[in-house]
Amino acid sequence: LGELVLALNSQTFLKFNMLIFNDGVIDCDKHFSPLIVPFQIIDVKGSPNEIRHSSLEEIKKLESDFIIFQDSDDFPDLNRVEEIYNKCEHFDIIVNDLNIVNESGKLIEKSIWSKRIDHDFIFDCDFIKVKNIIGLGNTSIRRSILQDTEIKFSKKPLAYDWFLFYQLMAENNPKAVFISSTCTNYRQHDENIAGIKKIDSTRLKYVIEVKTKHYKSLNEVGYDMNKELEDLNKKGSSVLNKIDKLNFNPLWWEETELT
Repeated sequence: LGELVLALNSQTFLKFNMLIFNDGVIDCDKHFSPLIVPFQIIDVKGSPNEIRHSSLEEIKKLESDFIIFQDSDDFPDLNRVEEIYNKCEHFDIIVNDLNIVNESGKLIEKSIWSKRIDHDFIFDCDFIKVKNIIGLGNTSIRRSILQDTEIKFSKKPLAYDWFLFYQLMAENNPKAVFISSTCTNYRQHDENIAGIKKIDSTRLKYVIEVKTKHYKSLNEVGYDMNKELEDLNKKGSSVLNKIDKLNFNPLWWEETELT
């Protein structure tokens, strides 16, 4: 948390407030007391899916027009708030690039999505149907998009950020953009389910499991994903037999598409 607080205090634009959702950190207020911007702590509990869902319901009550999400185990580039501020008048959803860092915060790989996606790339819900670049750690959103959407809850998805953002985009058709001018420093560790992993049979089987649960969950809340499930079932066995032919640097959950 110290690394996050330092990065927030060092932002090139400091006209923002922090809302911190605490899921069990003892003396959370002491960890964030060095913040030089106003902050509020809301205690939450439940499964990761329940916490994310209930947190969004709380965010709907805010007065802020634009929300910048940030996971506490990651930390932003020092210009992240300023870059989002400069873009937020023109877009409803802003997704920034990622740097991969290790447990101690040391850079492993810089700007991973920019190797595939251009700055100012406009995308829609179809783009994130079979792959993903949106997580709560690298995404910002106009609050009215949240207010106008009844996000359906499910306990089943393993990648809940993907599940909820697909709903937001499918229901609102927002103007969404990817930017490479700033990054979230995304900590790579074993428990990070969407980490940038080596592509092998174990990883591919896990991606197939994640995508299957994702599509079935969307089916259950009213989105027709039968074609995606059928395609995934066909591709799954094919991809597992062609691991050595896969390209590297896939987007999140894209491994099954790279043959």
